[in-house]
Amino acid sequence: MRRTCLVLMAVLGPGPAPAAEPPKKPNVLFILADDLGYSDLGCYGGEIATPNLDALAKNGLRFTQHYNSARCWASRAALLTGYYPQQVHRDKLPNVPGGGVAGVRPPWARLLPEYLAAAGYHSGKWHVDGKVLGGGFDRSLNVNSPGNFFTARGTALNDVAIKPPADERGYYLTTATADHAVGCLKDHAANHAGKPFFQYLAFHDPHFPLHALPEDIARYRGKYSEGWDKVRAARYARQKEMGLVANVALSAVERDLGPPYRFSEDVKKLGAGEVERTPAWADLTDEQRKFQAAKMAIHAAMVDRMDREIGRVLDQLRTMGAFENTLICFASDNGASAEVMVRDGGHTTRPPRPAARPHTSASGRASPTCGTSRSAGTGCGSTRGASPRRSSPTGRRASPTRAPSATRRPTSSTSCPPRWSWPGSRSPRAGRAHRSRRRRGGAWCRRWPRT
Repeated sequence: MRRTCLVLMAVLGPGPAPAAEPPKKPNVLFILADDLGYSDLGCYGGEIATPNLDALAKNGLRFTQHYNSARCWASRAALLTGYYPQQVHRDKLPNVPGGGVAGVRPPWARLLPEYLAAAGYHSGKWHVDGKVLGGGFDRSLNVNSPGNFFTARGTALNDVAIKPPADERGYYLTTATADHAVGCLKDHAANHAGKPFFQYLAFHDPHFPLHALPEDIARYRGKYSEGWDKVRAARYARQKEMGLVANVALSAVERDLGPPYRFSEDVKKLGAGEVERTPAWADLTDEQRKFQAAKMAIHAAMVDRMDREIGRVLDQLRTMGAFENTLICFASDNGASAEVMVRDGGHTTRPPRPAARPHTSASGRASPTCGTSRSAGTGCGSTRGASPRRSSPTGRRASPTRAPSATRRPTSSTSCPPRWSWPGSRSPRAGRAHRSRRRRGGAWCRRWPRT
């Protein structure tokens, strides 16, 4: 057809050029996970089913040199302001007062939606100082119940606190977060179709406590009985096949590495199945293996559910014809954690009360794995295990390598051995004053939208 047009123009002579349609401004969907392990997703070598994220990664870019600030609030401040969190008082510096989780941004530290001049929608965790709508968003669901995934307690809708119903059976935080995002997109398609949008979808998954739906846990029951050492090796083997890491030997686990503070009292509450560091799986007792395998299954269920809810949001983009003109990015605010904590509603081995929806653990019954909520509105405390630290074969801290492509080759000087992130775990962190620049791989963008 192009050749025909050129011939006609030569015969008939030049005519007025048709008015070029201005390119349509792209939309942006930024999805943020909370404390996700580097190799948890299938597209990064994990065995957890994440088909929606895997499909996006397959048709996009996987970043292997991504940085975060190793803490929830600090990473979110950096993402939304474009500044180092210390610059905007959202992280501490030695001998400098006023920074940290309670720090207040200076007036010049405006948030991203104010610059985009797009319809701004926030769904999920906030953890930034100030009101959400005051930061440039038009609509918001601010979930602030980190101790319980089965209640809307602490949630604010458009910066106004909501009162949860007395009976919250059927409520699950991850699903509620996606519900709000889908609702915002539907409203945008109906009333603001001519304007681009910025959807900030900030899940709380897989942050502690270990709360998952029974049907999600069932898919992973027994899957981790072989232990974290074998799971870690299998993930690393898949990452080498994918070209995410250099073809070098997996570094040894630093068995006694963990946070600079201990959790002795919490470990006692959690019982004989808990461990505070990372012993070899073969050195655990039968009770410990059972307990840790159940935790891993619940963690996997939480990641699985997050991916399913992301799929619903993507389906809405397709339904409204916005998928091909939307830049979709995914990242995590931290790696996983090695802290062992009991918070909020505590820890229980009792079954839920009859009025509550049963939230069972990997064993299929109420058990001391925090897959159980004691009652509606009451959360089960978290169980968190230690995890192997990411380290390079040279003994230095690992630096993720670039994925191979026609123009990029994996480097051999450093590698990023996958760290197994079991339920409630986070990578060991340095002291609070010294962990603001931690490397973290695993973020990616789908692609620039077609215009």
